[in-house]
Amino acid sequence: MSIQTHRVLPKQAKAVKADLKMLDKRASSTNVLDLGDTGRAVEALQRQLKGTGLYKGKISGTFDDATQLALQAFQKAKKLKVTGALDRATLKALKSTNLFVKDGFKTNARIGQNGSDVRAAEAKLAKLGFLKQSEVDGVFDKDTQKAIQRYARADHQVKDGIKTIGQNVYKEISKAAASYDHAPRRRREVTSAKGIKKHQALDTAVAKAAKKQAKLGGIGLGAKGRSVNWLQKHLEAAGYELGAQDGRFGTRTEAAVRAFQQHAKLPVTGRVDERTWSKLKNSFFAAKSATSPAQREGEISGSVKRTEKLLKKLGYKVGKVDGYFSANTEKAVKAFQKKYGKKYHLKRTGVVGSGTLHAIEKVVKEKEGGSLAKVLKLARSQLGVRETPMGSNRQKYSTFFGRPPEPWCADFVSWCYTKAGKKLNIPYTPTLLSYIKKNHTFTKTKPKPGYIVVFDWHPGSGVPAEHTGIVEKVYRKNGQTWVQTIEGNNGNMVKRRNFPVNWSMVAGYGTVK
Repeated sequence: MSIQTHRVLPKQAKAVKADLKMLDKRASSTNVLDLGDTGRAVEALQRQLKGTGLYKGKISGTFDDATQLALQAFQKAKKLKVTGALDRATLKALKSTNLFVKDGFKTNARIGQNGSDVRAAEAKLAKLGFLKQSEVDGVFDKDTQKAIQRYARADHQVKDGIKTIGQNVYKEISKAAASYDHAPRRRREVTSAKGIKKHQALDTAVAKAAKKQAKLGGIGLGAKGRSVNWLQKHLEAAGYELGAQDGRFGTRTEAAVRAFQQHAKLPVTGRVDERTWSKLKNSFFAAKSATSPAQREGEISGSVKRTEKLLKKLGYKVGKVDGYFSANTEKAVKAFQKKYGKKYHLKRTGVVGSGTLHAIEKVVKEKEGGSLAKVLKLARSQLGVRETPMGSNRQKYSTFFGRPPEPWCADFVSWCYTKAGKKLNIPYTPTLLSYIKKNHTFTKTKPKPGYIVVFDWHPGSGVPAEHTGIVEKVYRKNGQTWVQTIEGNNGNMVKRRNFPVNWSMVAGYGTVK
């Protein structure tokens, strides 16, 4: 019989070490643990033997025949003197079967090991359809390894052929398994009339296939082809990860169907019958626009993500901007509708139809236009302001932020934005460039009045930016687009500059969200 290695997690380490310390005292004495003994030391021994996989009994604290047989089997496997009693040599060997590991499989699990982390991974694999529930025992055996290999073939994020559970494998398994715990979601595909017609045709094909296999309970294990591929797309859209969609109805597809049926309050069969399909088909729908039908809780799409971004710009708490219309998104929509309902004739429904989306877009445009207009008004009011004395870097913009005299072009931009109500406090131009890149407003060719412009006087030098200013206007001249800016520290003063929009010295444009 093979001896297993027990993976001891941080939360278990203290108790295991206490057991080993107790056994160490007993093994070092003349009164070694033997048949008929009782007490906490026997419990500790039984826990150690259970970790090897040899002891299957209860932790009773009584050194009975089962405990002795397990200890003898261990001694024989380790080529020790078979006494059936705990001595120092046996305890030393027992200690070596403990592997102290960190959470998250930072130490890979492999065949011959057992532990609560292995059981957790097996439970997730079973939920995903790669293991039978009866095989979830916390022991990494050949069944576990085969399940991992099957999972790897289905998930392109995991290296194919892998035989152990490491950090990446467990992360992906956990993410996929977690997707089976929520209510079904819906995904919108904004498309043409032709695209909508294609959706409808494929929906009909699946409905016919489900009806055809009604005697079997619907489409199930072993089925393949276009209809299976299409229903797999719907399962993914509903939020149940499948990994590779290959048009084959395997155990993972069956597990996803079961999860969908459970959350949709349908009979859990793992097969797609007409009733299941009538609900599942709504999880992936074609639409002619972002609001036809209206966005509502449960939808996950690019259309929702855009709505979330707009609401966030207005200061509403939508939670994570991830394209999922959550309860937080609905709450934010209701708050917007309540505030602007009278002005835009909106009802407080919590859904985003064309009227609500139009109102959100209009308010955002007004807010952004208003803020940038304030930035420009402030910048223009500073034209002609100089350092005092010239060449000293002494001016009010750095002082405003509590900084000593310094090169002040970025301080000027920060001052204009902050005074206009768009908080900004970045004195270093490369940091300013990085900021507008990270907040997704960065552009090389489409600046707007009020945007920040960042210059790179020495491209390729390793310093990405050396100067900055504010775009005052964008205009056409001799068939080319030009930009006019207002810049602080331009010749030791605030003044204008004009240049082509794609001037090689421009690192980019952007603004504060």
